[in-house]
Amino acid sequence: MGTDPFSTGFQQVGDRSHAMRARVVVLVWPVLLALALAAPQQNPPVFRTTTNIVALDVTAVDKDGKPVKGLKASDFVVMLDGQQRPVQTVDYVEFGGGTAIAPATSTTPATLAAARAAATDRRVVVILFDDQSITPLTGRSLTAAANRTIDQFGPDDLIGVTSIGGMLPTVNPTTDRIALKAAILKMIGRAEVSPTPPFYISPLEAVEIDRGLTEDTLNRVAVRECELAGLGDKMIDACRAMISGLSRGYASDLRHRAAMQMDAYRQIIAVLKPFKGAKVVIALSGGVPTVADVGELPRQLEPIMREAAESGVRFYGMAEETDMTSMTAQSNEQDRARVTSDRAMFDGLATVASAAGGEAFHVIGQGDRFFTRIAAETSAIYRLGIDAPPNATSARYINAKVSVKRPGVTVRANRKALSASAAPVVVPIDDQLRTAVKYGGIDAAVPIRVASTVRRELAGAAVQIGVNVEMPADVAGPVTTMFSLVDVAGASVRAGRTTLAQPAAGQPYFFAFPLSVPSGKYTLRVATADATGRVGSAEQSIGAELQRLGNFTASQVLISWTSLSGERLLALDALPAGVKTLHAAIELYPDDAAAMATDIVVRFELSRIGETAALMSREIHPTATGTVLSATTDIEFGTLGAGSFAIRAIVAQSGVEKGTLTAVIRKASLQ
Repeated sequence: MGTDPFSTGFQQVGDRSHAMRARVVVLVWPVLLALALAAPQQNPPVFRTTTNIVALDVTAVDKDGKPVKGLKASDFVVMLDGQQRPVQTVDYVEFGGGTAIAPATSTTPATLAAARAAATDRRVVVILFDDQSITPLTGRSLTAAANRTIDQFGPDDLIGVTSIGGMLPTVNPTTDRIALKAAILKMIGRAEVSPTPPFYISPLEAVEIDRGLTEDTLNRVAVRECELAGLGDKMIDACRAMISGLSRGYASDLRHRAAMQMDAYRQIIAVLKPFKGAKVVIALSGGVPTVADVGELPRQLEPIMREAAESGVRFYGMAEETDMTSMTAQSNEQDRARVTSDRAMFDGLATVASAAGGEAFHVIGQGDRFFTRIAAETSAIYRLGIDAPPNATSARYINAKVSVKRPGVTVRANRKALSASAAPVVVPIDDQLRTAVKYGGIDAAVPIRVASTVRRELAGAAVQIGVNVEMPADVAGPVTTMFSLVDVAGASVRAGRTTLAQPAAGQPYFFAFPLSVPSGKYTLRVATADATGRVGSAEQSIGAELQRLGNFTASQVLISWTSLSGERLLALDALPAGVKTLHAAIELYPDDAAAMATDIVVRFELSRIGETAALMSREIHPTATGTVLSATTDIEFGTLGAGSFAIRAIVAQSGVEKGTLTAVIRKASLQ
């Protein structure tokens, strides 16, 4: 491998610690699986009719969340794929405490028998603590309320608890309430309290700045934050660049977090499939940042809705509502930004819950009443048998919408109904990958980390995007990967496919490639299928544009570091904790030979974001290679603690500053 990654085809990804952070761990308990496999499998009702019947479980509750009995087929209005369809069978089934069935109507003995058998089943409830979205300072009121109200469920109901990160105590579904309560008390959030220090940038603001549609949000945040950080007046431009860089990194983290949460929810729903009876997931969460990629939301919801339909699971969510004022806020503007963003995060959680047959509750004060409500709502369901639309004979999943004709009754139903006669459709892997890169978005089923940097092609005026793709070592190989580079009109301008063998033990998958494109804005989409058939995807917005500095255009600031083995690795956005030396470089492309001959000096500065004093300042005279001027320097980084840093390259021509290039880098803390 060459010593200069910028000129050798971008051979490596330096962002290894950050890449590994994208890996979702949902602890799938061996005992839970054993119990599930040993339990009698839940058989769907048998509909002996000459038409294709669609099965759908719905909950009907009053304003207090109590189940409403006595509804008949004529009370339900069911839309399947936009068509109103007749309800053929209705069975009312109660759970918890051994209550008996109260059928409203049933057209076949088989459906009555199945419903009566299910009536004796107990509920299986999983409390899923979303530690990746809850900070150490929040979530306590939710866990305390869970412990106070857990006995609202029936004594024979099986209740378990786990976390998304998999590092907190896990209790398999059990009737042992003492063990369950002890584990719930140990649930502590792990999300960062302030992910963009020393500035406060809300999730909504970070996303808007990253999208770059207008500069209004960046200007507003800069006015609010730069003065508070002591970076006003002469430092305002540098402060804006820091906020912009931090926002891009934070927005990327939010997109990955949303994808991880969605995949974790799908996984826990799937684990419950073999159980009989009523199955419920209650997610205690800090919200889901679906605002980070609104266009991706339908594709992220689809697997959750399908899994909930297959498994017969109802999904509920609870999140604490943030206080209108915060002890840590430095201004009223920060409070308003925080409250607005908190509501958007809750809306994301509510969208997931509604799509999967449940509801989400924004908790003010104690959450006891919401646990009590969920216990009541999930104690009964209506099992509907509905005539399928004429054109849906081969469809496994059908879009569903249900309402009732009685005032004051709320119906909750999964947005996907399950066709009793259609088998799941197997889609070829390449077709799944093509779909993923066509529509884009992030899916953490296979964690993917994408990094890029921009320079000019050595020959010609085209821009070269250097792309690095990395996946964790524990992904089952070999893997198949496709990519597509899409322009602002949505057209794919570059695409490719490759297969990677399983790497050496403990080593991540990675590959790198350059893309030569006209100057402009693009979106890079990458999708990967592992050896088990799981498909993940990632995407990154790329501004493939060179910055104008006087008589020059310039590359982005390239940051790299040297591994223990002596390899020079690109470092985009984040660095492992053990990095000792950074290498910073820029390239300058003069307009003509006259500019090439002038006195050019590049001053590299390193500072901790939020501080005006430079930790390092060094002037470099660029060296010429053909018609390209290159400036490089080494930065000692090992003695610096964790945090966010700005690396600036200030270009001066004949003693006059022409502009500044800024890169923001984060250093991980030692775990």
